[in-house]
Amino acid sequence: MKKLFGLPLLALTALLAAGCATTVPVTVTRPAELDLRGAKSLSVLPFRLSTAKDESGNDNKGTTIIIDIGRFFDRLAGDNPEEVRAANFLTDQLTQKLTDSQYVQLVNSTAVQTALKNGTAVPADVYLTGKFTLFDSHIETIDRTETDSDGNKYTQRYNKKAVAASITYQIVDTKTNQIIAYKSTDIKRLSDERKDIRQLPKDFDVIRPDLERLSDQIMKELQPYKELVYVSLMSDKTKDPDMKIADQMAKNGLISQSEEKFMSIYTEKNYFVAGYNAAKLLQVQGELYKARDLMQTLVDKFGEKNAMTGLNNINYEIAQAEKLQKQTAK
Repeated sequence: MKKLFGLPLLALTALLAAGCATTVPVTVTRPAELDLRGAKSLSVLPFRLSTAKDESGNDNKGTTIIIDIGRFFDRLAGDNPEEVRAANFLTDQLTQKLTDSQYVQLVNSTAVQTALKNGTAVPADVYLTGKFTLFDSHIETIDRTETDSDGNKYTQRYNKKAVAASITYQIVDTKTNQIIAYKSTDIKRLSDERKDIRQLPKDFDVIRPDLERLSDQIMKELQPYKELVYVSLMSDKTKDPDMKIADQMAKNGLISQSEEKFMSIYTEKNYFVAGYNAAKLLQVQGELYKARDLMQTLVDKFGEKNAMTGLNNINYEIAQAEKLQKQTAK
């Protein structure tokens, strides 16, 4: 099986406090959270504003419901400039992140918009379209009693900017016009407080961190992504010096040597912890099927709860790896 685990040198050495179990960080590639039905090309259409009309009446029929073809190419004078900034930011973030994707080809959104407007074939397998269904802000105030340098009490007013937004987005299969996924999210955030109301941040700046997180989440749905996983070894209670040596190897980043040492100890001395650690280090190296077989043996032989939990974890990693393999198959 192709190894799906990367092992950056700086990420291999992880020491916890003395006496605690050794933990090895490893970067794994996760499959996209959504099934894009084998799509190889994708387009990100501009996120729409809450003032835009939804021209389609097919809300519950599984077909496109966010598209507003008439407003793809224009803005209204009354549009909230902060909402415009937020919509443009989401569109740009996703477009930029997909530009260098090794998994899907990014198709220019103008070509897709034009095809949708003209009723011609869409030059992408799927497209993402979204809309702000709510964008609102107001100022919250609180009065506090404070004391000046002379000991006199006075009332000081503080102000906070409260911003709320609701965003809906969907992924559409262009061949069938069916919605692959339809999701909504709500954002509510308060700014830091200021005495001078003029120093409060703009609406967009208040919710920008939430919009960044949303773009990251959408990217996880659209394509495979990297995730840092921490694999914990079990602590040895036998005081066997060989076990200490094997554990120290793992702490020093000598993963394959540590795994071989633990496996040798398990074979010779039948220590459960040695076998368990060997299985977990096989997992770290991406040898998932070998890790599963060894952990299953430990479950059958010792019936330990840790082995059962470890087996479930390895089976999950195998399922993720197989899903990734299907998604990335040519």
